[in-house]
Amino acid sequence: MSKPFYLSKKRVVAGITALLIVFLFALGLFFLKQWEFRTGTQNPEGNSPSTQERAEIYVGGKKYVQKDHMESVLFIGIDSYEKPSGNSYVNGQQADLLMLVVLDHQARTYTSLQINRDTMAAFQTLGVTGENGGMITAQIAMSHAYGTGENDSSRNTTKAVSNLLFDTEIPHFATIRMSAISTLNDAVGGVTLELMDDFSMLDGSFKKGETVTLNGEQATAYVQYRGQLEDSTNISRMKRQRQYMTAWMSALQASLEKDKDFITRTSLKIADDFISDMDAEKLDELANCLTTYTSCGILDIPGDSVKGEQFMEFHVDDDALQQMVLELFWTSAE
Repeated sequence: MSKPFYLSKKRVVAGITALLIVFLFALGLFFLKQWEFRTGTQNPEGNSPSTQERAEIYVGGKKYVQKDHMESVLFIGIDSYEKPSGNSYVNGQQADLLMLVVLDHQARTYTSLQINRDTMAAFQTLGVTGENGGMITAQIAMSHAYGTGENDSSRNTTKAVSNLLFDTEIPHFATIRMSAISTLNDAVGGVTLELMDDFSMLDGSFKKGETVTLNGEQATAYVQYRGQLEDSTNISRMKRQRQYMTAWMSALQASLEKDKDFITRTSLKIADDFISDMDAEKLDELANCLTTYTSCGILDIPGDSVKGEQFMEFHVDDDALQQMVLELFWTSAE
């Protein structure tokens, strides 16, 4: 795996572009052929197990082997408006959005798996000076709070997702702070949509069912708020996030038609809010795959939301999740 780093100008453009594509293309909503990317490897092998002995597992007495030409990237949206101080290994930043994109380089397809931030999962904790605090089971969003808030925190979240998915390998991550939402929103001239919930706390006219144009921090609130709403579950918020992405994409299309340099300029505006373990070449390959491969849509992990002692908890259906993981990453050897 490449050494993690904050990205240079060239890497930022490739990285943010890839990230925007995932948050939008992964929903299978639109396919923007007018986007132009520097061509990388058309059919990258990545870390494909095809060049090594294929892993195998047994489930229900049946043998499965790992699929060839598979690769996955975890995209993380952080509920932060600024960089962490770096003085502590408990940073307080949580993962609001988790989207795992699974690429099949052989079939030239990709599938997206959106993970509820309230999902109860096991992950590593750290003390304020970095000492091992042991494993705990809590909302998976909290996994990012352990570490300096930079690469180590993103890796901790990636490992938590890997653990959740029965130790499925996730070789790459890309993280963006939610503070970038208002910038992306205003870059396209605001986003118009029909409110799915009552947001009169933002504006007295923002009633459920009203069609409004979100500007600045209104957009951030729309995709983040839940505590003050009638339905405070993260499932409801995930629906709003998808609705917002759809509306933002529509506005993006119009912006691209007017300004060929829109992506480059907008990406650089949020450069400080992006970090990844992938280098520029790898990010370009990813962007190329996401614009040429066929989307198989987005999946939600089955389970139930319940009120815990303090916060909402999402408990996955382990049997259903295991079946989902088998279908995505494994194939029958019989």
